[in-house]
Amino acid sequence: MPPLEPQQLGAALKRLRDDPEFFTRSLDHNYRLYSESRKNQKYYANRLIVYGRYNMAYEVALAIGGSGAIATWAIWKSGIWHSAWAIIIGAVAVLAALKPLLQLGKQIERYSQRHAEWNTHYLELKDLVDAIQTARTIDEEMLKSFEKARARQKKIRSADDPGISKRLMNKFTAETEAEIAKENLWRPNVGMSPVHS
Repeated sequence: MPPLEPQQLGAALKRLRDDPEFFTRSLDHNYRLYSESRKNQKYYANRLIVYGRYNMAYEVALAIGGSGAIATWAIWKSGIWHSAWAIIIGAVAVLAALKPLLQLGKQIERYSQRHAEWNTHYLELKDLVDAIQTARTIDEEMLKSFEKARARQKKIRSADDPGISKRLMNKFTAETEAEIAKENLWRPNVGMSPVHS
């Protein structure tokens, strides 16, 4: 959805000013954008951390198995330890062969990009919601900012992973709902004109 044109913006402000129920629905929708951006920011931060750990463990295993210095340790030359070292070397050879197929670096790069986009979006929306909480109103600039945020979120969402973990998303939804409690977000009193042009 492209940002509103000036005449559309004027009509939107008038409707927000004249229709308190529409205003509340619109405000709730914008608060949902804010919550969704936080939830996704948390999700991709988690994926980035987890895949970074996988990659680190993978690289450490390859380094240990490929180290000639460790192979010369006396412990590996006797009895069961000799067999254990042979198994370690075999496992490292399999890991090395699988490395190009796993593409952990590509996954980390992708999750880093997704996290950066959601994090930036979340912080922009947080600034906007904080401004609303302080001003206890919505002005024309705030409305324009929400329109831009709505369009941006749609674009960001279109590049998300198709196989998002429902278990993790449920976890981060619960965390976000506790962090951004609806009852703590500003809503105008009944009969109050909440919009200023």
